[in-house]
Formats: sequence, structure tokens, C-alpha cells
Amino acid sequence: MLEEALQFLGATVISVMTAEAAVGRVADADVVVTDYALPGQNGVWLLDQIKGSPRPVPTILVSGFAASQVKAVADGLFALKILKPVDPFELGRQIASILRQASS
Repeated sequence: MLEEALQFLGATVISVMTAEAAVGRVADADVVVTDYALPGQNGVWLLDQIKGSPRPVPTILVSGFAASQVKAVADGLFALKILKPVDPFELGRQIASILRQASS
């Protein structure tokens, strides 16, 4: 549902199933939206890979885990952390705001 809503708002969405697959597509992205719980590595691992990449991009965490539940989520320097359930249109507004800030 998030993917469809973001596409409706005009975004080009690249969807992958794992953090490892996402690392290979970061160069194609202006922003990354990830969950914490993923098959294989988690969203914090993905954030660390993105921060260490030649072209780091803002990374948003959308998760069912609150920062108070998982220390790695609390410590992760995400551009934004959103607790599920998420309003896809609000997420779209947040993405637009982060991209405006990144370009200024």
C-alpha cells in the first residue's frame, strides 16, 4: 500500500525485499524508506551501509519497533523514524520535506 500511495503522489519507487538488495540500489535513490525488521540484515545495518556509501541519501525508518524497545533503533541516525501504522500520504509529505531540506 505504501508503494502505491507514493507512486500516486508522483514518486518513482524502487522496491526490494532485503537490506542487502537495497544497498545495490542506493545509487538510484534520492531517499530510502526501510523497516527495521527485514530478512537477513536489518534496517539499522542498511542505514550504516548508506552512511558509508559514496553518495549517502536520507534514510527513513518505518517500523513497528519503538525506539524505547530496540536500542539500535534509538541510536540510529535516521532522517526520520515513524512508528507503524503509517499514513502513506503523511509519509509522502515527510519525504517531500526531507528532499527539500537536502537540496537547500
